[in-house]
Amino acid sequence: MMNLINYFLEANHLAPVSSLIKDVDQVLINQNYFYDKNRLNYLKGVYKIKIGKIEEGKQLCQEAIRLMAHFGAMDIANILQTEFDTLLQDSQP
Repeated sequence: MMNLINYFLEANHLAPVSSLIKDVDQVLINQNYFYDKNRLNYLKGVYKIKIGKIEEGKQLCQEAIRLMAHFGAMDIANILQTEFDTLLQDSQP
């Protein structure tokens, strides 16, 4: 489902994203899937940025990237950082 969320975000088709995020949150509740939870938080941040809640979204994305780096997933952290930087550039008026 996270791939579907990512697809809709990349296509700027935001209508189903909030509902999908809630569904994934329910699946991950009380689970120890830290990577998945962190990845979902990154996608939540992207969604927030795209709906205009820039600061809230930036905080979620930056924290997710920081955690990826902290746990040694530097390749993923670097990819997310590049995506995040591009998103912020594209969000500028």
